[in-house]
Amino acid sequence: MRTRIESRHSARALTRAASAPFLLVAALACSAWACQKTATPSAETESAGLGVATASAQELRKPAIEPPKAAEPPKLAEAPKAAEAPAPKGGDTKLTQGAVASDEAFSTWLQAESPAKAGGPVIVEAVLTAKPPYHCNAEYPHKFKLNAAPAGLSYPEETVRGMKVTPERSVLAIPVKAEAAGKPTISGTLSFSVCTAERCMVEKRDLTLALDVK
Repeated sequence: MRTRIESRHSARALTRAASAPFLLVAALACSAWACQKTATPSAETESAGLGVATASAQELRKPAIEPPKAAEPPKLAEAPKAAEAPAPKGGDTKLTQGAVASDEAFSTWLQAESPAKAGGPVIVEAVLTAKPPYHCNAEYPHKFKLNAAPAGLSYPEETVRGMKVTPERSVLAIPVKAEAAGKPTISGTLSFSVCTAERCMVEKRDLTLALDVK
């Protein structure tokens, strides 16, 4: 009887000893699966996390709310442009020049705009140019003495002074009044002087100019 009981205990011990490795392997496998479950998030968890991160990034990218723009002031209406005055006609007259009196030291002549208008003033110019090495003498009292006025003209002054002198060119303005239409000739004598560094020349020349008065 005792022998049977011991045989049963030995058989149970052997069975437990044989199944022990399998239980150990099962326990280790279960433990590894539990760790993997804990360490690795599920696909759903990862997807939810990515969704939150994407939403946060989009919130950061949203532009700040701009303040409302100030209303622009109303534009003032432009003032109407003044009508432009018609340009004066300048092609109706031309410069007419009389005979030139010339020398090695100078040239001189009369000139005026032509045609002149009847009943109005006319400015005739006595022109003097000096040829190098000569220059116009600024210290000399230049003058133009008019001859008797022809029909259709009158002279406010018989002798005109006040020549504007520069070294190369000098001009004396001679006032004339055109009384009536015609082609009168102005004549007179210009007294002038030109100089070099060594000497001066005092000269007189008779000058004429035919005017066209309309």
